[in-house]
Amino acid sequence: AIGFQMVRDRETESARNEFRLAASSSEYAVRREIESNLAALRALRAYIGLTPQVKVAAFDTFANEAIRNTPSVLTLEWAPLIEATHRPAFEAALKERGLAHPYIRKNTTEIPARAGENEEYFPIEFMTPAAEADKVLGFDLASNAFTGRILHQARESGELVAGGKVRVVETSHDRLA
Repeated sequence: AIGFQMVRDRETESARNEFRLAASSSEYAVRREIESNLAALRALRAYIGLTPQVKVAAFDTFANEAIRNTPSVLTLEWAPLIEATHRPAFEAALKERGLAHPYIRKNTTEIPARAGENEEYFPIEFMTPAAEADKVLGFDLASNAFTGRILHQARESGELVAGGKVRVVETSHDRLA
């Protein structure tokens, strides 16, 4: 019985050590991946800051390179804060780019709906890869209350803030805001 207890204790300790090692390795991999994703977002923020009149092709070139270098990032989107006084000019600029629908698509229906006339909104202006861009451009990320709070928190702090998934109707996969 004593021998059995000693072997069991040794096996338990060995299993604990293996678990700690695996958990530490997994934690490191997850942290490294998160840092890589944050680096892609910081680069996007810096790029937009340095290129205020960015064109779609230039955004696509930049974003596709960032996505190639960060395999866990499926898409990059840019959703600026648009205040009510700037909304008509912003939507006119989208239409000049050939986007006929600067509106949101509600989560519960596929019927296009114009974003509410709020004091401000966060419409997706650019998106890469382009295959699904026409389905999400103009989507107001702040139309979800939780995501809206996260966007305002990030805007006020000037820091990147992690949010949850944002489901946009008619897309093949979820997006992270």
